[in-house]
Amino acid sequence: MQYDVFISYSSADRDFADALQRRLSSDGVSVFIDTVNIGWGESIPRAISEALDNSRHIVCLLTPDYARSRWAEIERYSISVDDPDANLRKLLPILVRDTDRPRLLKPLKYMDCRSQEKFEREYPQMLRSIRSARGEHKLSIDLFGGSDLLAPLHYVFIVGRPASGKSTFAQILRARLAATGRSAELRSDYSFLQALFRLDMARGRFDRFERHPTSEFKVVDNTAYDEALRMVHDEIILPGKGNADVTVIEFSRPAYDTAFLYYTLKGLTSSAIIHIDAPLDLCIARNEHRRVLLQAKLEGADPNADVFAEMPELHYVPAPVFDRYRATPSQSSEQALVLALMPSRAYFNFVNDSRDLPRFKTSSADFIDNNLVPLVEKEERLKDYYARRLSALANFASSASHSGT
Repeated sequence: MQYDVFISYSSADRDFADALQRRLSSDGVSVFIDTVNIGWGESIPRAISEALDNSRHIVCLLTPDYARSRWAEIERYSISVDDPDANLRKLLPILVRDTDRPRLLKPLKYMDCRSQEKFEREYPQMLRSIRSARGEHKLSIDLFGGSDLLAPLHYVFIVGRPASGKSTFAQILRARLAATGRSAELRSDYSFLQALFRLDMARGRFDRFERHPTSEFKVVDNTAYDEALRMVHDEIILPGKGNADVTVIEFSRPAYDTAFLYYTLKGLTSSAIIHIDAPLDLCIARNEHRRVLLQAKLEGADPNADVFAEMPELHYVPAPVFDRYRATPSQSSEQALVLALMPSRAYFNFVNDSRDLPRFKTSSADFIDNNLVPLVEKEERLKDYYARRLSALANFASSASHSGT
């Protein structure tokens, strides 16, 4: 039998474990717990081993007794073999009582359920996460209730190098959707990176970010970008559609091959990825112009004002960041391939190689009207989706072949 959840706990916390099992089961989650699923006279080690092999997640109830339990340690480590980098989120920690977390669980985000009030606050997110992960193991047709229609597009990711024109494209997209009577909310990973930076500084952690005088911070560990995009997924996409018809998410990072792998299939198939492809020298020139604007703002600002929070659209990328792009000239085509192969609803490579801003705005508006608005306006048949994606991959392969990549 396949289980959504295996509850790993210490016998001292049986009351909490049993209550959690009853609550999850009442909400349609299949749960393995030894007090219910192991029959009289049955081999306990064999039953637990089989259940671990057939459970999507192991929920760990963190308490001092759990941290000391050798049996619980075996259960944790058996799951880590299947998911060493936590890409599948096999281990789901719940903090039940204050304790030092076992080493394997320290990097993982936990649900704080140290009181009934906290449990009630965390439970809806817990349930959504489990149900969403369950969907990842179904065929894509099941994601849509057996229908041959895909719902209208809900999310648009705009990716590309810093200063490639992503913000301008996002603003035009919002305007073009408004012209059709649809609303769009603009979000950016920058606010999540900024929050991570400020949290790291408050905790005395300096391995992911460095302070920078004209940009507030510089990312020195690219895993921070991954965490920011996971936060976008968990806080924006995973809870479901927001108040706007479409959420537009601007995202800047040097590599995409790991970040989008954290996303549920359902989240990706509700999303379009737009890659704004601008020449490196043009991005550097635009970034320098942004630095001049930001420097002027900083010089005239109130010394007590949080300028970087008030004007996130002016955030400047430290110049050495572009050195990574110069050092890896083949990375652009490699990352384009990664994006093209993502199971997103649509992937488009949109070239912005002109210094003529009005021209870029006009071409962006035409592109949006012809390619994105139709996906937002109505449902799409699965066969049309597959045909369009296959055509896009064929075009990408042809382009790569002609360019010699």
